[in-house]
Amino acid sequence: MDTERLILAEEMSKFFYQNHLTISNFNREQLISLCGVEEGNRIFPDRSDEEIPGLNRSISQEIKRVVNKLIQVKGWTYDHEIIEYMDISDFDMKQRYKDSFKYIPKKKSDELDSLAVLDNDVGFQKWRYGFLAKKLAMNIPAIISNQEFRKVRVNKFLRKQFEIPIHIKGFVYHQEISEQGIQLEDKASHILRLKQHDLSLSSAKIASIVGCSRQYVSNILKCRD
Repeated sequence: MDTERLILAEEMSKFFYQNHLTISNFNREQLISLCGVEEGNRIFPDRSDEEIPGLNRSISQEIKRVVNKLIQVKGWTYDHEIIEYMDISDFDMKQRYKDSFKYIPKKKSDELDSLAVLDNDVGFQKWRYGFLAKKLAMNIPAIISNQEFRKVRVNKFLRKQFEIPIHIKGFVYHQEISEQGIQLEDKASHILRLKQHDLSLSSAKIASIVGCSRQYVSNILKCRD
């Protein structure tokens, strides 16, 4: 690999990492939504003639609509909420659920056609949620990048800023906040990373590294626990 290609590979890897693209959900469709058709075809040249299925395009638009609406209304959202608010009434999800059984050995087509699927069927609900979760994971990197939203793990500062309920854990998506707020959030993340990397670090030592008070460090670590 020559120097030019190596530099490009390093730049793209940083770009993918910053936009939350992982090996598990990295594909041509996701790349096109984030970087455009040209880049998608460059990385997947053998699939340059493929078109994105109509269903995927429709679901992508619905995910974008829901994310923008929720963040516009309250400033933040998270995966489960997005999936719950998605309107997919125009898509025959029950038929797609039945089609998923065609890959099970010894299942006959006439059995599948006569299979009744109810809205409250546990198996159908789990499959539906998993199906939409995969679509969300594929589309959210482009949405938060294009709309300049942020994806961060919820912390004390964000809970106070957006009044996020205490039961909400993990990652949330939110609109940009004040520069001072971002600096506080980054400082808190830095403190947590230092402590995770070296549990023996004292609050005083971390405070000197980050440039804050020892009490602030103690408060951040208490919130983590």
